[in-house]
Amino acid sequence: MEASTSPSTASTENLKREGSKNTTPGLETITLGVWTVTLLKGAARDLRKSKDRLFSSIPDIRRLFLEVLRVDPWAFAVLLLSRFFHGIEASLLLHLSARLLQQTERMLVTGKTDMPAILSALTMRLACVVFVQLFGWWR
Repeated sequence: MEASTSPSTASTENLKREGSKNTTPGLETITLGVWTVTLLKGAARDLRKSKDRLFSSIPDIRRLFLEVLRVDPWAFAVLLLSRFFHGIEASLLLHLSARLLQQTERMLVTGKTDMPAILSALTMRLACVVFVQLFGWWR
């Protein structure tokens, strides 16, 4: 009689067999279901080694950016602008909200309505919110 294994046992044995492949010295590849995770063996806790590794990888990072820039300069520029805008969008919205609140406060203190200033602040705030939402959808 032939020995057979159930599908769950076979997949468990397959996971154990593929559990830790060594494709590159210093890296460990682990298969977890459909995911393949590559980790650094023995995570470096030494700050000096981490710093040296960072500085030694700068030429590779520079080469990566230059190759991406050569492939599509416009897409690279849009990517950089979107990342820059993502960094300042909260500050920009806060500034425009503060400007709108200043106009409202000025109106309440003086008792005079400066409609063009309020509409300008409101329009800028709404336009920025729409722009942020469109950029957020694109990202």
